[in-house]
Amino acid sequence: MRLSIGTVQFGLNYGISNREGVVAEKELNCILKTAEENAINSIDTAQAYGNSESLLGSLDTSKFNFVTKLKPGILVSEVCESVKKSCKYLNVKYLEGVLVHDYRDYCEKPKIVDELNRFKEVGIIKKVGFSLYYPCELEQLFSQDIKFDLLQIPFSIYDQRFKEYFKEIKKRNIEIHIRSVFLQGLVFLDPDKLPQHFVSHRKQFLSFQNKCFQLNQPISSVCLNYVYSHHEIDRVVIGVCSSKELIQNINQIKNNPLDFNASKFSKYEITDETIILPFNWK
Repeated sequence: MRLSIGTVQFGLNYGISNREGVVAEKELNCILKTAEENAINSIDTAQAYGNSESLLGSLDTSKFNFVTKLKPGILVSEVCESVKKSCKYLNVKYLEGVLVHDYRDYCEKPKIVDELNRFKEVGIIKKVGFSLYYPCELEQLFSQDIKFDLLQIPFSIYDQRFKEYFKEIKKRNIEIHIRSVFLQGLVFLDPDKLPQHFVSHRKQFLSFQNKCFQLNQPISSVCLNYVYSHHEIDRVVIGVCSSKELIQNINQIKNNPLDFNASKFSKYEITDETIILPFNWK
């Protein structure tokens, strides 16, 4: 499957609709077993996700490939030790991918990517890339003709800013990994009980949830299948708090009854970055 397991919930209390807190180790083992049984072999993590790397490394993850991210604010001189630490914590000999977590780090210290490419040359890293938040960052990379292998970006029913770049990204043979499909759980909140920060977009949230109701489909199913319908996407990173939740997501993709026409959902796009970028939430 094109799904990848996001792990921020394994090391941090994360998500606006998360009421369970950090995932317990017993449940984490169940999640990994369920993923393996359903041909999911990719795990997305980061040095900034609490102890998620060391926790994963203590479990049986031999059937999985790891994509991790450098800690924000990293110095060029720290990259070598950082990559070695990730390999040690995750208990692996190589990493499927390593991403620059904060684009500002690359802008201030472009030699960070040179250091990562050094590890790629000797096979310790297979793919080097970036985790981005803004299309203008991608445009800068393209304009500078920076060569990289992997791109992780937010994309969802509400956040469609990168959609117009998908064809160009694939033309450059760059792998696309999508995150924030559920916008940290914002898509599930009752429009009548929204925190004050989101009230100005209540009609948009209500309209989308009504559409799901008309289709007789769970919100999560519509959100997942909207993203899945874009075939340029290589991986869809989803965070889950239980194996039951993962199974539901898998079944919603495998048993999708929708003849999914993504263009019909363009009207739900929100361009207000105080809404679609969680670090702007009050």
